Amino acid sequence: MYYWFGSLAKYAVSYPLAVIVISGKIRDLWKPKTQEDRLLAQLTLWMLIILVGLSIPGVKKMRYILPAFPAFALIGGYLFVGLFEKSFPGRIREGFLGFCNILPYAAAVFCTGALLVWHRLNFNFQPHLISAFLAMCSVTAGLSILLLRLKSRFVKDMTKLGAAALTFIVLVICFSNQASYYHYRSKPFVNAVSSLLEQQLGTLVFYRIQSDAEAIKFLVNYEKQITPQFISSPDEIMAFKAKTLFVCFAENFQQLPQKIAGKLCEMCRGRLDGEYCVCFTIKTIGSTPGKLVKNE
Repeated sequence: MYYWFGSLAKYAVSYPLAVIVISGKIRDLWKPKTQEDRLLAQLTLWMLIILVGLSIPGVKKMRYILPAFPAFALIGGYLFVGLFEKSFPGRIREGFLGFCNILPYAAAVFCTGALLVWHRLNFNFQPHLISAFLAMCSVTAGLSILLLRLKSRFVKDMTKLGAAALTFIVLVICFSNQASYYHYRSKPFVNAVSSLLEQQLGTLVFYRIQSDAEAIKFLVNYEKQITPQFISSPDEIMAFKAKTLFVCFAENFQQLPQKIAGKLCEMCRGRLDGEYCVCFTIKTIGSTPGKLVKNE
């Protein structure tokens, strides 16, 4: 169920709208009569194959179902060109268009307020904030002029969707991407572990971190060629030499048995691909605990 429910947020708005279209056309998809119904059925099958197929492996990441995104978008787009006048999908369409009409103005107000108080909010990306403010002023001005001059309802609806899409792009580039960069930045933690490895001239072991995702992110940020080892049992830790450095998630470090945790020394901790991780080693005479690595 990881992809089925997690996609509601991660792949919004395309995935939720696709689900609404499928629910409204389920009978026609089961027995398609027109070319449009057959296309929707094929797109739905495309989406289901990826969602079902990738739900089987143990390792799951939202980015793995990215190949299904074109199907999400095409099915969701049918909501605005198909006939759903008096049905539940039709009411959703009208509500969504109303939201699209309000979104650019709300974003412009937000950018204006943020620009006035950015120094109090400790924003580290003022140039992006100014760019967002100027972009949203242009979008709202253009939207207002076009809605006054256009006559066709369909063209007006598409204009609202276009303005909302531009607003979303501006917010993602100027705010979401910047916040995500600081949250998922792994370089400070990797540099701290790298420095410890050079001091101890030891080996690196990942404890309960699989050989993809976070491990790959670590190796990408590591400046030298290195071949780490992977273990999953607490008893395996004590089989290594004292100079070995271990990296694991903070929650797994806290769950270590007390008889093993008492023989370990935490060297540093920080974020690795957005997850709090701990670097520790086997305690020896003179070993001192490290500090939190700030994600700056």
